[in-house]
Amino acid sequence: MTKEEVQGVQPGLYRVHLKNGCTLMAAIGINRTGGRWMAATQWTGVVGIDEDGQPFWEHIDKVKKL
Repeated sequence: MTKEEVQGVQPGLYRVHLKNGCTLMAAIGINRTGGRWMAATQWTGVVGIDEDGQPFWEHIDKVKKL
């Protein structure tokens, strides 16, 4: 997902589909500056965190709200 696509994601619980074929469940929310954060319910398929403390969104293919 691009940063622009990520900004369109509303807070909630999601099934996250990674580009490597894995899926995980996660909560996605909005921080104080309007950026999105993601907290996976299990980290067996770690996406990773960048220098700003944000998930590496480019590893995500799509998200589906539960």
